[in-house]
Amino acid sequence: MTVTPSTLTPPEICWRSIGIWGDASCPKLAEEIHCHNCPVYIQSGRHQLEQTASDEYRRQWAEIMARPKETQPTDTVSLAIFRLGNHVLALRTSVFKRILEPRPIHPIPHRNTNVVLGLVALQGELQLAFSLPELLRLKSEPLVAGRKRILPRMALIEKQGERWVFPVDEMLGLHLLTSDSAMAVPSDENDPSTTYLTTMFELDGRIVNRIDDELLFAGLKRSLQ
Repeated sequence: MTVTPSTLTPPEICWRSIGIWGDASCPKLAEEIHCHNCPVYIQSGRHQLEQTASDEYRRQWAEIMARPKETQPTDTVSLAIFRLGNHVLALRTSVFKRILEPRPIHPIPHRNTNVVLGLVALQGELQLAFSLPELLRLKSEPLVAGRKRILPRMALIEKQGERWVFPVDEMLGLHLLTSDSAMAVPSDENDPSTTYLTTMFELDGRIVNRIDDELLFAGLKRSLQ
């Protein structure tokens, strides 16, 4: 798809209709996570910088900017949904920095923890990799047969300057969660994974557990001690 100023007319600005600033229904979001990573978005930016905007293009954007701004309810949070085995989990989209193809993990000598997997080379830097199932102590369950094509990924997350990489079996896309759709996670002293979970909700017939990112990064810090 070639994007030029003449073609960027409502409602064809995909990132505002089906992208991260729209209803998040774009099928590419499962892999790209954010429109900033999408070739269509990047190409459109290049064309706008390289080409001279027409009077019609300026008029259209003046109309767009003059429209009343749509605001999200304050109780809405954007979540990235992913799968580990048969567990479907969610984390705030804001902590995700990149979604990567699987890469080799190099073990760290004399580390006796199963949480820290080792080091991953990323853009000339070494990042710590960890096992989310080990941290959450997720119960191992057989994968349900009959799934479509599965694309394992690695996720780079960051909070307050701390960066970690972890493998996922599949990225499932983004979801806007409202407070009235969230349910409390049942307390179970025999299930240590509930320690890290904040809420749960139903999505496409499956229960999704939302991970508290504050508790997640605190647990990762403890794993290094």
